[in-house]
Amino acid sequence: MNSSDFKLSQAFIPIISVVLTNVFTASLNLCLSFILLNEIDLDTFQKFNADHWSTSILPSFVLPTFILYTIYFPIARILHKDTPIQSIPKFIKRLALRMPIIGSFIGCLGWAIGIGLSRFILSSKEVPISESGQSLLLIVSCLVSIYSFALSYFVCEYYFKKYLFPLIFERDEIFIISKFLKDGLVGKFSFYFFSVVVFPLLVIFFTLSSSIGQVSREEDRIYFFLLVLIFIISGVIITYYLVQSLRKPLNEIQSLTETVRKGDFTGTIFVDSKDELGTIKYTLNTMSRELLEKETIREIFGKMVDGRIRDYLLKHPPELGGKKENVAILFSDIRNFTSFSEKLPPEEVVHFLNDYFEKMNSCIVNNNGIINKFIGDGILAIFGGIIPLENASDSAYNAARQMLDEIRSIPFLNGDLTIGIGLHYGEVTLGNIGSKSRMEFTIIGNSVNLSSRLESFTKELKMPIAMSKDFYNQLNAENQISVHRQGEFNLKGMADKIEVFSTL
Repeated sequence: MNSSDFKLSQAFIPIISVVLTNVFTASLNLCLSFILLNEIDLDTFQKFNADHWSTSILPSFVLPTFILYTIYFPIARILHKDTPIQSIPKFIKRLALRMPIIGSFIGCLGWAIGIGLSRFILSSKEVPISESGQSLLLIVSCLVSIYSFALSYFVCEYYFKKYLFPLIFERDEIFIISKFLKDGLVGKFSFYFFSVVVFPLLVIFFTLSSSIGQVSREEDRIYFFLLVLIFIISGVIITYYLVQSLRKPLNEIQSLTETVRKGDFTGTIFVDSKDELGTIKYTLNTMSRELLEKETIREIFGKMVDGRIRDYLLKHPPELGGKKENVAILFSDIRNFTSFSEKLPPEEVVHFLNDYFEKMNSCIVNNNGIINKFIGDGILAIFGGIIPLENASDSAYNAARQMLDEIRSIPFLNGDLTIGIGLHYGEVTLGNIGSKSRMEFTIIGNSVNLSSRLESFTKELKMPIAMSKDFYNQLNAENQISVHRQGEFNLKGMADKIEVFSTL
């Protein structure tokens, strides 16, 4: 069986269910006739059915089934052609949405035709059934026809949602198409209340009314036993389909909310109804998509700036300006990178820098530092400020040592990779600079300039790390042991001499 035939066989299950529910209610109507009619009317009615069964069967079952198939044929043809969901015409989709009501109404129409014909034939042929018997048959048949509508609707809707709607509609399409085709849970529970409460009570009332003075107590028990059995079976059927129509969407809603609670926003659920549950599904799908979009933006934002800066900015509305903080500043730069980059194609240079920055970033982040920006092949990072640290200088010093260890694993053209690192501890301004429409979070201040000058001075010292006295004074005793004073120097751009410390 190919895909289109399989879809077609699935899609015909709701139609078959409508026919079967009508057969069930026909059996119910027949049973009630045996129970409600007196012995004389019952014999006459049985003879009448035997002589005119074709007159009742053809209009009551064959004609409605033919009408139902004719209306359903455009949907069946679309499914047989295996038409993609996006290409299915809107009128077919709207027809599919109305099919549970249409199918149930046509099934009920068969009952109306059958009741009218039976009444006409009984009158025209002067069948000797008492007026009370005819009235009782008419009333019960009308009640059964309404009961048939309710039963057909519950069964048909369940199978349409399960088999047909997923073949015709996209995830949220039913909610969008059905803006002017609303139904609700109130209507469904009204049908349910009639089917399992009102209808049985009315039938029992007519049974009691017709049997008073005509049957014994023992016969009463038999009648009520049969009625109770019939109503239990039909009540179980209706309750099952009602419960299933509620359980599946509620389970899907619970599953999606649990998934969203865990931080996974990729899930969605199929909107298969136009009622309140369908509205909740659509709302959850929309919420999930919006959260996924926000999370994607958040992740992209976190790749453009450090994730902790991202979180800081999301908690504090971006405004021009900043605040002063004492932080440890690390500035690093690759030695002879200009001559290195001139000898390679641009894509290889980019690949090298990405590999280098990835390893350096790990060293800084592992020591609770934050990379503020990449400046060509240079790195500007801070320790403290946004993330409070017990000793920001120790963290920066350990990060610098790890960076020197890590670069040994990075291949470099014509020799080993060497970098210079400048370290300083001092006051900076953390905040947003730029315009109201375009801002950048950064750090500014003389301390940033000093760390950059210290990095440049490592070339003259021929040492990989140079630090200021302020930075050295913040180090713990264990780290100070490996650091040596180099003396006071005039650094470029600095008015006063700077006492410089260094380490291998």
